[in-house]
Amino acid sequence: MIKESSRVNIDEDSFFRKVKVVDDNGKKLYTVQPQDIKELSFSDLDGKKKIYHKEISRNRLMQLLYDGNIKLYKQFIPQMHYTAIYYLFLDSKREPIKVGLFENNEKILLRITESKPELINKIKELKGGEDAMIEILKEFEES
Repeated sequence: MIKESSRVNIDEDSFFRKVKVVDDNGKKLYTVQPQDIKELSFSDLDGKKKIYHKEISRNRLMQLLYDGNIKLYKQFIPQMHYTAIYYLFLDSKREPIKVGLFENNEKILLRITESKPELINKIKELKGGEDAMIEILKEFEES
């Protein structure tokens, strides 16, 4: 358990490596490995709460973006010279929703929400990245 008074240096694209806990002066206190973290939550400088869970099959954390019947996670996948970002959708049974090789977020959302055809136009006009995807999922589950 990380103490409330501790500061955690949050560098999202390094979660696949470690989380450093520092004191108020920035001096490193200790390091926590992702496999030792069940959940990490904090409020960012804008007051927005962020939650990270351990990715079940890998030794890294992923950000929970939407927590409903369908869960939406943001994954940080290390590549040779950068960290790629992917989105993981889990169904109501908490199983990953299968994604085809050439499926983008729009196609995945169209498939997930096919029982609500009134969302088709909103999805096809998807702008705003993950905030727009979250709004679509909220509207799908509320209507």
